[in-house]
Amino acid sequence: MIYYGNNATPKRIEWWESLPEREQNLRICLFEIQKIAIPEQKTLLRYKKSRKEVLNAKAILKQLKLVAKAIKRQIPGYINIEKADDCSAAYRCACCRQGVPAYASYCPNCGQRISM
Repeated sequence: MIYYGNNATPKRIEWWESLPEREQNLRICLFEIQKIAIPEQKTLLRYKKSRKEVLNAKAILKQLKLVAKAIKRQIPGYINIEKADDCSAAYRCACCRQGVPAYASYCPNCGQRISM
């Protein structure tokens, strides 16, 4: 595990390996932005002299934070599925509102992780 180093428990390693490759890459990218790039820009901001350099550094920080927020939204969370009607046995995804089989762990339409 790249960002846990040698501190990862066996349970954490098992969880990490159960994630899809796309989600692992998103989490690694988010980690690098939040723990490396943003603090680095904040440190560099302290040493900027001119107003133009300060404004550029702040703009870069703002962009990095927006990228981190966009990546967070790409990581699937647990979305509850709900009944389509009160009397039917069909379910639909709370995210995309499309039909979902009750046994599915991921929505076949939008790919979000779901739970009952």
